[in-house]
Amino acid sequence: MCSMKTLLKILGIIAGMAVIGVALTYGILYYLNNSKPTAKKTSIAAPAVEVLADSKVKTENAKILENGNYSLPNSDFNKNFKWTDEKVQTALHEMAHQKVKADQKWGYIFITQERIESLIEIVKSGNMNQKSAYIGILERWKQGKYEKVDADHNTIWKLQSGNLGEGKGIMSQDEQKDLINKVFMKKETFSGSTLIAGGEQGEK
Repeated sequence: MCSMKTLLKILGIIAGMAVIGVALTYGILYYLNNSKPTAKKTSIAAPAVEVLADSKVKTENAKILENGNYSLPNSDFNKNFKWTDEKVQTALHEMAHQKVKADQKWGYIFITQERIESLIEIVKSGNMNQKSAYIGILERWKQGKYEKVDADHNTIWKLQSGNLGEGKGIMSQDEQKDLINKVFMKKETFSGSTLIAGGEQGEK
């Protein structure tokens, strides 16, 4: 039979192993819990009153100009908003959704002559990395030229590292009118926007 001294020694070894096991388990769980990759922060949409000169203007009051663009007084972008490359890209991207075909589209901003011209001023006066790309797109849109709007959309989409929602052509005039009626008429001039907070979720 084992002596008391041997028994105590065995029990001590077992107890020591148990303590080590608990410590290892705790250490592993702590490591796993604290080594999880941090989720990428998503940009939070700013209040409409910050992004737009007047967030209360209504699409149904817009008039069509000779160049085919809509004109809506006071629909300008707010020049005092803190504009960055990311925000200008989002504005252009969501404006292009009014005209471009894509499998998936998130966010819409109604295109007006005032918004185009105010964004040109914002870009020209700002310190942005992709200024020439933005101006090239906006100058065409200012003239009502949207023959390359799907390419314009994809230029911005690539700058944003897009992997879903690539532009696949341009909607017909009837399709564009249907979208405007569905997304903007009797509603705000933005919908589901990731730039402007407050809009209803538009079609995807």
